[in-house]
Amino acid sequence: YWKNDWWTIALQPYLRKIIDQGFDGVYLEGVDMYDFWDNPKEMNTLIIKISELAKQRGGDEFLIVPENGMGLLQWVSARSRESYLTAIDGIALTSLFFDTSPENRALGITLLKYYKQKSIPIFDREFTNKKNEDILRDALDWVKQKKDIDISLYRANNDDTASSILNPPFVPEKY
Repeated sequence: YWKNDWWTIALQPYLRKIIDQGFDGVYLEGVDMYDFWDNPKEMNTLIIKISELAKQRGGDEFLIVPENGMGLLQWVSARSRESYLTAIDGIALTSLFFDTSPENRALGITLLKYYKQKSIPIFDREFTNKKNEDILRDALDWVKQKKDIDISLYRANNDDTASSILNPPFVPEKY
């Protein structure tokens, strides 16, 4: 993703097709790959580039939502951070409550507070089954009340009957 040929040959034409087909936005999974390749500045630049093309071609209403890249802002300059925040329309993460360590959860909540301060909508996708909805409800309640972070939560099935089906937003009855 950091090489210009990859942008020119693969990503740019594909993004143009997405926009031209009338989609409302893109959900960018795998943004956290900057951690594997140790190049957060390049990922930051790529997301800004995607947003610039998308907004130019699809209009300001075309949405850019990166997933699992919320820590990216720790590794870039203040100027790049502001450009990134202007480029995105929301931030998504996977497994804030399930299948994560207490350390990663604490870091995630700290970073989410920053996005909340910047008025960036936050989405969380949890892979769990219906048996865990009470735990999920309690966790969501805790984050909203104790941490003052508003999260749109989605429960993706994680059982024998369905694989990774994204359900409608999980909204406990009391919300």
